[in-house]
Amino acid sequence: MLYSGSENRNKIYLIPLFLRLTVYFAAVCAPLLSSSVVVGYDSAGFAFWFLLVPFEAVLSYLFSLISIHKKKQSGKRRLILFLSVLFPVLLTAVPGFHEFIPRTIIIIPALFIYSFLVFRSGAVSLVFIEPAFIYYIFYRLLEFSRASESSWQSSSSMIPLFYIFLIISYLFLSLLLYISSSRAGSGRLSDFKREILIFFGVMVPLLAAAVIFIPMDFAANDFILNFRDEKAISSSGAEGSEDKKDGKLSGVPSEKWGRRSRASSTGSSKQYAVMIVASDRRDLYSAWDYLGGFNPVKGFIYPENSSSSVGLSEETLNSLKTQRLLETWVNPYIFQGTGDSSEFREEIPVFFLSAIPERVLPYLPKLVEPTVYSQESYPFSYSYNSISMISPLDTEILEMLDTGPLSDEEKESLSSYLEVPLDEKHEKVFSGYIASLGIENVPYNKKISAILKGFSKYQYELGYEEDSTVERLSRFIAGDFSGDCTEFSNAAALIGRMAGIPSRVVRGYLASDGLQSPSHLEALSVLKKSLDKIADIPLEKLKLVTTAHRHSWVQFYIPGFGWADFETTEYAIPPENGDPNSAQVVIPIIRDVRDRSQVFIFPWKMLLSLVALIFASVAALLYLYKTIILTSLAFKSLKPVPLSFEERYRYILHRFFLAGYPLKLKTMTPEEYGEINREFRKFAILFTELLYRSVYTGNEYDEVVNRFGAEYSRLISLTSPKGAAKHLKYLFSLRGVFY
Repeated sequence: MLYSGSENRNKIYLIPLFLRLTVYFAAVCAPLLSSSVVVGYDSAGFAFWFLLVPFEAVLSYLFSLISIHKKKQSGKRRLILFLSVLFPVLLTAVPGFHEFIPRTIIIIPALFIYSFLVFRSGAVSLVFIEPAFIYYIFYRLLEFSRASESSWQSSSSMIPLFYIFLIISYLFLSLLLYISSSRAGSGRLSDFKREILIFFGVMVPLLAAAVIFIPMDFAANDFILNFRDEKAISSSGAEGSEDKKDGKLSGVPSEKWGRRSRASSTGSSKQYAVMIVASDRRDLYSAWDYLGGFNPVKGFIYPENSSSSVGLSEETLNSLKTQRLLETWVNPYIFQGTGDSSEFREEIPVFFLSAIPERVLPYLPKLVEPTVYSQESYPFSYSYNSISMISPLDTEILEMLDTGPLSDEEKESLSSYLEVPLDEKHEKVFSGYIASLGIENVPYNKKISAILKGFSKYQYELGYEEDSTVERLSRFIAGDFSGDCTEFSNAAALIGRMAGIPSRVVRGYLASDGLQSPSHLEALSVLKKSLDKIADIPLEKLKLVTTAHRHSWVQFYIPGFGWADFETTEYAIPPENGDPNSAQVVIPIIRDVRDRSQVFIFPWKMLLSLVALIFASVAALLYLYKTIILTSLAFKSLKPVPLSFEERYRYILHRFFLAGYPLKLKTMTPEEYGEINREFRKFAILFTELLYRSVYTGNEYDEVVNRFGAEYSRLISLTSPKGAAKHLKYLFSLRGVFY
């Protein structure tokens, strides 16, 4: 039993806590195993869900066990409260954890109040609201599984198991907490048994009803059949293959697509489809990553210090690429005026249907929905919606503005974006170039315009190379006078910093109406017939992004406007060898989706198996609980009588009850129970004497101990089952659980 007496009424063993943590970890680990959720926890999310929440749950549980009326316990209370505050403070060292601080401030007091009410005040009924969060996680997983039949099939062997585990664990947890309540300990065993039967009699039918009324194809979507030739196509209308070069559009069967979306377009005569973007915006600079740090040799790199006083740090922005989301991510700084003013930004919703699992997002992301995986549309298996607050600034608009210089506060908060630790050789090269621009005494906005127009003498080359070392940039500025987008963007950011303009490099994809050639539009028309997710979107809102659209650009910080994207190749000399966007477009040929409509057949076998599994699991847990109790008492009873007479007393009571004798109520004294169980009477008298008598003469104490030991052995023999039938009854009886 969980309460050993009225004076220890608030003592609860750790089993309910372990079960709570087990169910919780099952929920937060489920996304890691679900094929419908694409990306994993980042370091900050892992620290919050796997470290902070369970740690605070344990502390709140321990705090609830400490009496608030005993002064000697005040030191323990203060220690627990100190640890509950210290731990989240230490976690702020984890990159990106500052975004979880608002949740942390809410969750810690909530856990302490909840645990106190459940484990201290006896409001055990409140435990039924605890699984709401966990059930919601599984509900979201089930929603993601509806994305496609393959998602459901690949998840169906896993998600139901998690549901079953959750239900079993929760039922057993609720049972233990109910046993811990004063209702279960009141001695009304018949009422208690009846309530247990009612409890399971309600839960199991509810589970059965869920199986009956939710059809097996619940996760299946309604697909529209597309009647289209499945063979590879070309723009000439003839059937062809990827290697056919007589047209500007060709196709590859989707099952043979492989990693083409990740192929480099450098020196290639083909451009492979990467994603389809739906938006009203003409140009979308969709960021893959942000480079805000600077190394004197490597050039622009990921920032070593992820902290930022102007809203989202590069660490947070870069983590969104692979961060696993179960809920819509919302920018915590979007309404706080932290440098990126939303007043001068346009709210743009964007839909991405992508062949790569990583997200790309226009700046400034306001919210991002979780990525949904669908195998049917392979290789365009990943889809997500986002809303970004996009700056309308470009060089033409910027020249008409008077933004003013950076304030002292902005200079301090943006100091890391002004650092350019160059050696003397490279310092001389770039300082000389800046001097040639003549921008030393011109207004802030004119400096940016001059930097970009200064590239009008530079040759824009085809391709996308990631060599952006300081040595390469130095040759680009003072020697080669030619390069691809990476040289232009990195050089512009470096020059901007040296001119006093906070700058950083952004890499990603440019989705632009201006890059949609007739071949791209033809490809979109073909894909619209195969992909349900874009079938109803007007063609003029769609943009096909290919490997030729991999891009790098610069972001300058504009006072009063925040970070804004600028095209660094805008004034460059066009490529001599033609436009890379004119290369042959290669798209996947997506097979027709079969009709998956099925006649619903009542799943009797599944229902019976599920109910049997639930009862078997609950029974196994109860037997385990019974075994732990009896084994623990039996082991403690092996000590000499003076050290174990109390454990022997409890052990004998358990054995009497298992053997079919009447239950000893908590309100009964040992001798009162001996009146209704005559076999126990002598043992009760000896136990009472050992418990309360303090003065003995001569060898009286040894005699009492020996008589108690002998009586204990007699009762052990008496309560031992005789015969195979009684052994089986003793083995399978669960009476000890309800003791």
